[in-house]
Amino acid sequence: MIFVTGCARSGTTLITRMLETCGANLGDCGGLAEHMPFKNRVLKPYLRKNGADCMGQSPLPDWENLLPYPELYEDTMRYAGDADVIKDVKTVLIWPRLVEAFPDAKWLIVYRHPDKIAESCMRTKFMMKLHSHEAWKEWAEHYHDMCTMLTDVADTRTVVTSEVIADVTALEEVVEWLGFEFDAKKMKKCIRKDMWHGDKTE
Repeated sequence: MIFVTGCARSGTTLITRMLETCGANLGDCGGLAEHMPFKNRVLKPYLRKNGADCMGQSPLPDWENLLPYPELYEDTMRYAGDADVIKDVKTVLIWPRLVEAFPDAKWLIVYRHPDKIAESCMRTKFMMKLHSHEAWKEWAEHYHDMCTMLTDVADTRTVVTSEVIADVTALEEVVEWLGFEFDAKKMKKCIRKDMWHGDKTE
């Protein structure tokens, strides 16, 4: 299994759609490239059981005291169907349980500068739980801390969205590591310049 994660508003959808053009099977995913059965039947209910916001905004779960989830592997596989990639930023919030369930999984972490994430959150309607640039920046930094801890225990690679936008070949090694076929021409078509022009010089 391959998990694509990071912080919301960091470009995980863009990177996942790029992987799809290279052969990744996303299964039953929605417009944000999130695997909807896994999200709605596994991830959200588990976050709620841990007293956290199911949207991954606020409050966040206590990663050191997550409830046991012995059926996580079976439930994930049941709702993943034939997908080989599950993209959802909230997976990093429960990484201890997912690493237990999928010790051989590959994790692709997508990074964007916290200030850029905060700017995006402030103008995105469904990012509603916090109300200032500084609060969203602190929130993004928490996600980045979770990603850093994940790199210590799992097979991970990190990609920087701004670098991929500037030159899609920055993703070539990662695509090959994941076992897909790199296709720069198709990947470039995924980039909407009106959305990402501010990140080119980041």
